[in-house]
Amino acid sequence: MYKSIMLKLLLPMIIIALLSSVVLFGCEKEGAAVAEEEEEEEAVVAEKEEEEEKEAVLLEVAVEQPEYEAQCEAIWQVFLDDNPNITMEFSSYNEDELPALAARIAGGDPLDIDERRYATADNYEQWVNLLDIDFQYWDNFGYDAKNAWGELRGVEDYCPIVWPFAGILSSFVYDAGATEAAGIDMSGLTTWDAVDAMLAELKAYVDQDDTLEYVISTGNHPWCWPVMLANPIMTSLDADAQDKLFKLISGETAWTNMDENENPMVLFFKWLKDYYDKGYFPNEFWKVTWDDYEAGLVAGTGILTIHGPWIWDKLETANPEIQLSGFPFPPNSEGTCIALPPDVLSEGVATGIYSDPNRTDAETEAVIKAFNWFHSPETIKMRCEALNKVPNYDLSSVGGADLVGSQYLSINKAIEDGEFGDATLASGILGLDKGDKWYKEGEPSVKLGDDIMALWGQYLSEEITLEELMATYQQRWENAYDVK
Repeated sequence: MYKSIMLKLLLPMIIIALLSSVVLFGCEKEGAAVAEEEEEEEAVVAEKEEEEEKEAVLLEVAVEQPEYEAQCEAIWQVFLDDNPNITMEFSSYNEDELPALAARIAGGDPLDIDERRYATADNYEQWVNLLDIDFQYWDNFGYDAKNAWGELRGVEDYCPIVWPFAGILSSFVYDAGATEAAGIDMSGLTTWDAVDAMLAELKAYVDQDDTLEYVISTGNHPWCWPVMLANPIMTSLDADAQDKLFKLISGETAWTNMDENENPMVLFFKWLKDYYDKGYFPNEFWKVTWDDYEAGLVAGTGILTIHGPWIWDKLETANPEIQLSGFPFPPNSEGTCIALPPDVLSEGVATGIYSDPNRTDAETEAVIKAFNWFHSPETIKMRCEALNKVPNYDLSSVGGADLVGSQYLSINKAIEDGEFGDATLASGILGLDKGDKWYKEGEPSVKLGDDIMALWGQYLSEEITLEELMATYQQRWENAYDVK
């Protein structure tokens, strides 16, 4: 009886004590959380104040291309917001402006960072050797970033540039709204016979439409045609084209070998002549500047072209209502469509830091910090999504890149989803690129050049024969490459 009475008296006191303990513990926990949050805020403020107290630094940055200048500057602004002591001046360069840039660099007044520029066996020392700085992301790249550039160009222990993106993908590109209105179906074309049949139908339509001038719009470009377009077309026509091209550049096969089963250049030029003679390409297109061709396409002089990624962006910028689609060059006998290798492995084009003996310690610290930030997973994700580029870089730590560009969805994703049958998309070092280490800088090349398209034009207009064209290639190779 006594125990029962005592329990009744003590129970409310025990409950009150327990509740007080819980409340006290909760208050202590909440107080600790608030204190921790305040400490973090104070640390952020202190870090920002520390950054603001650092020496003011101005960096000059050349963004990737004029077409993407706004996107590139917006990405860099994220870095600048977190680094108030650093400011940047931005520039961008078309091909015709590059000689002036080269002269500036040669005159001892380099930029700091260039997002997309050439590093060659002759000019690589104008770039900082990235092996000598504290670069943090070597292991993220999808290729041997430390060594690949040097191995292709015969330069040891030097890495001037790096590139986090997959190679350029070229394809047919068309205005889906216009082709639907014309009643021409360009979907699901997986063979050259099917493409030829479609082009014959399109030519008949263009011939009776006063607003259209061309079946396949194109123009003269000393790199886009001989590299960006010719290589995937050759590999579409012959699955072993790149191996055979290496035999040409290494001297194992003569350029004058007219067997199309051994010389993919012969096969390609026969294809090009056939399409030109059928009226699929503009008359004397090698005399049409690339700018005029692209402007004409924007103006609606054609509804079909072959191009890389930039024309998709240009057409959509000029007309946000346009409905673009496309299809790859037909898969070859092995079921493969190819993209070019990453720019750094093909043309030796990528991002680097210019060497500058007058750069101060503060400037050096800032440029290395900026370069690392620009190649962090978070930034590469932003760049992929803003520029519609497929990464060749490990983005698993940031959940990958969400790509929604028209070219990616119409070509890359469509191939992956089986919309072009069993086709697969592949990429590898181009056969002629493997000969870059033998090339004598300044000599007319067999790969590309300002006079290449005029030479093609002589053949297409029947001023010279295919045999004479290939003899010219043979002579250029003998003059420009020292395989020994």
